[in-house]
Formats: sequence, structure tokens, C-alpha cells
Amino acid sequence: MTENDQDLMTDNASTSFFYDTSVTQHTSVYSDVTYPVFEEDKPKDIQDYGSITSTSTTTVGSSLTVVWGASFNLVNAMMGTGIIGLPFAFQLCGFWSAVMFLIAIACLSCIMMYTTVLCGLETGTTESLVTLVERLSSYRPSGTLINLVIFLHTAGTAVSYFIVLGDTLPDLLDFISPHLASREHVILTFGFLCTLPLCLSSHSAARFAKWSALSIVLLLIMIACMTLRAITAHGQLNNDKQQPIPINNTVQTDMFKGLAIMSLSFGCAQNLFGIYNDMQCCNGSTEQQILGHNKKRWMMACAISVGIALIINLLFAITAYLCIKKIGHGEETVILANVFLNFSKEDPIICIVKLALGLFMILTIPLCILPCKESVVKMLGMKMHTLTDRQHDLITTAVFLVILYFGITVKSLGRVFDFIGGISTTLLGFLLPGLAYFYLFSSDLLFNKSDTSKSWMLLVISLVSVCISFPIIYYSLL
Repeated sequence: MTENDQDLMTDNASTSFFYDTSVTQHTSVYSDVTYPVFEEDKPKDIQDYGSITSTSTTTVGSSLTVVWGASFNLVNAMMGTGIIGLPFAFQLCGFWSAVMFLIAIACLSCIMMYTTVLCGLETGTTESLVTLVERLSSYRPSGTLINLVIFLHTAGTAVSYFIVLGDTLPDLLDFISPHLASREHVILTFGFLCTLPLCLSSHSAARFAKWSALSIVLLLIMIACMTLRAITAHGQLNNDKQQPIPINNTVQTDMFKGLAIMSLSFGCAQNLFGIYNDMQCCNGSTEQQILGHNKKRWMMACAISVGIALIINLLFAITAYLCIKKIGHGEETVILANVFLNFSKEDPIICIVKLALGLFMILTIPLCILPCKESVVKMLGMKMHTLTDRQHDLITTAVFLVILYFGITVKSLGRVFDFIGGISTTLLGFLLPGLAYFYLFSSDLLFNKSDTSKSWMLLVISLVSVCISFPIIYYSLL
């Protein structure tokens, strides 16, 4: 082990805000199941999860490569239909308030992503969010309920991707051949030729790293084109699509609905444990060092991914919002839930943005379907690592067909935003992690005064996360 490796594993001072050194195999409140550290000691459901660091000779260079790969996967899991709804969220909240809210939601999402895995390590289970809930509640139906929420969340998210695909690519294909511009034909063609093969070929999130990096490039192309469109803002909006939007009369309702869309832009709770398991390593001389190294890598991945997502979301939301307002010549301009429906389909710059968005959706849907497929496997009483290739292909195809059907038949993003943004994303990303951290660590912080290793800051932030979850969920149901 090199001197750089030792420094990376032992230098905790600069990261004390997030870093919680109390989570070890020996201090777990669930002593019957300890967190496995060495490769040969891992249970099969974690050992065969698709780890991309299977040896104990991981160097600092390869460690950073794995961190960036995990970060790209997290960004890909976060980004989706939420980004095209952000200008609408800015309209609901007001421009400057929306900017501050978006930054706050990003910071809160980053911390909750980190604490979710901390809770999994403390309970000795990093298999999935479902197993964490089952371990915390000791009540199996609660895990089944969360598994159902994850299924509905990931399936709904994938459906929203197909809706966007059907809203964007037909306008581009209409220039080539009107016969190819049917919404149903576009979704079916790209679904069977692109999405399904990617879903069938990948059993873990690690294999999506390169595709996720390409997805980020496509997002940057979208940002560049939208910035150019804002600078050269001229022409007119798509008046045929300017239908009234049900914006509520109360400031509170509009604000929390806007927050729901913003939370959707950073939601990836269903992918956290899968990506964390893929980036683990056995680099260290002691169990404490190995666990500390894995936690630090995870903290880095969370910070990098949320930072990238925040920059992309903020730039796109601001440029699209200001562009529409500038073209519309006033504050009375109505912004639609799918911001691209505001623009004329003959706009050449927006056509490039739509093309990049369509390709991004094609690459993102498989990563979204992966946890959905895992939820179905768990409902069937099976485990992912025990599936034969035939069983994997059958379950994947069945899940894909169900999602594809609703992607074709459902055409409105409004209610999809309310459900997956305001309800499921908030529940999985903010409410559950906050409650879990409070349940696991509050007693030690309150009554064990000699234990200074646990973080009061994380406890306070967890309580804030719980408190803001309830109004977001409530107003999303209205």
C-alpha cells in the first residue's frame, strides 16, 4: 500500500462535516448481521452484485476512476424529465426564489444520498433500500410497501421518459418523412431497437458508466444550444400548445409543487445501493480502513454527481426560462410542464436540443428500468444474482413491455410530475433517509455524551429533510 493510499484512508479532518466514523462492524446496532468487508467474506447477494473492483490491489488512480464512473451513473439516474420541468417550477416559485430553492434541494439531496448508505452500513445491509426498511422496522410488510413504491416510482419515471421521447423526436422525423413522425411509431421503434437491447445486456449499474458519460455530453449540448437560443431570442412561441395550465391560486401550493419538480431533478434513491456496491473495494490493511475508504469514495461520488447535476439543472432552467420570457415579451407568458412544447417545432436550435434530449432519454431509460426490474424480482421472492439468463431476459422484457405500453398511452407529464416528484421521490429520497438516520443515531447523540464521532449536523439536516417532506407530499396530492 502506497503512502498516497494511507493518506486517502486516514485523512478525515477536511471531511468531518459528512464523515461519520462510528459506523463500523463492531458498533452496529444490529449485531446479528455485520457488514462484510473482505471479498471472501461477502455474502453471495453482495459479492455477485457486479462489483467493478474485485481485487484488493486497487490503486489511487483506479479508485478515482471508479468514483467518477459511479458519479456519472448517479448523474444519469438523477437527470431525466425533471430537467424539462424546471422552467415550469421557476414559474411556480418565482425566479430568484427558485434559484435558491434549487441550490438548497441539491445540497439536501447530496447529504441524504450519503446518509442513506450510512444507515445501510449501520444496520449491516447494503443490498437495497427495501432491505434497509425491513431491518429498521422488523416488519416485513413495510419492506414490501417500500418495494412497491420503488416499483411505481421507477416505472413512472421510465414512462415519463417515453412520454418525452414521443413529444420530441416526432417533430424531428417529420422533416424526413411524415409517415415516420407518429408518436407511437417513434416510441415503439426506439424502444425495441435501442432501449430493450441495452436493458437485456446489463445486469448491474457498473456497465452503464460509459453510456452515462455520453449522456452527460448530450446534456451539455442541450445547455449550449439553449444558451445560444436565449442569446439570439427571436421569433414566436408555439401558440398551438399554449393551453392554460392549472396553476393554483395559493403561493404555498405553487411553491411546494415547484419543490416537487426540483426534488425530481436530483432523485436517485432507488439506485444508491446498487451503485455503492459496484464501487466498493478491499483496499486496506484493517476492516476499519477498508470501510472508511469505501465511505470516503461514496461521499466523493455523491458530491461530484450532485455538483454536476446542479450546474446542468441550473443552467438549463435559467436559460430556458429567460428565453421563453424574452420571446413572449412579458411575465404573462405561460410556461408548459414540458418546456419544449413552448417553442415552434421549426426552430432549428430547439430541434438540436430535442435531438440531444431524445438520445439522452434512450440511454437513461435502461438505468431507470434496472431498479424497477429488481423490485419485480423481489416481489417474486427471488434474488438478482440467482436468476438464470433466461429468467433475467423474461423479467426484463415483461417489465419493459408494461412500461412501453403506458409510455404510449399516457401523454401528459403534469400528473407524472406530481406522483414521481412530489410523492415517491420525496418519500424515498428525503423522508425515509431522514427518519432512518434519526432512529439509528439520535439516541447515541442525546444520551452517550462521550461519543463525539457521530454527527449532530447530519442529525439536524435529517430532521429538516423530514419536515419539508410532508408539505411537498401533501400539496402534490392536491
